Amino acid sequence: MKRIAITATGHGAIVVLKVTGHLDGATAPELEREIHACIADGMFKIVTDFKELDFMSSAGLGVLMGAIQKVRENHGDIKLARPNASIRRLIEVMGFNHLYQMYETEADAIAAFE
Repeated sequence: MKRIAITATGHGAIVVLKVTGHLDGATAPELEREIHACIADGMFKIVTDFKELDFMSSAGLGVLMGAIQKVRENHGDIKLARPNASIRRLIEVMGFNHLYQMYETEADAIAAFE
């Protein structure tokens, strides 16, 4: 079974979630827990760094959709950093590129909040 690892790093009012591995229906609840923990801690500016993410299914997109309203209601956002070509294509095909900004670097995603 493919696994996922998520590491949270604070950058002031911004939190970066580095997501590694395989994000699908079996592992999506782990990302959901991490994002909800950020929200519970009052961290509404979230960068998901997908550089080491090998695969994402629509379940991963569902997690992002499930959190975006609460985040934006609190003047925050979720920004996507470094998705690989197949993840970028999934985001675009599903029309999520109109809802989420994607960045080539983690630093660019962080800077977009400033």
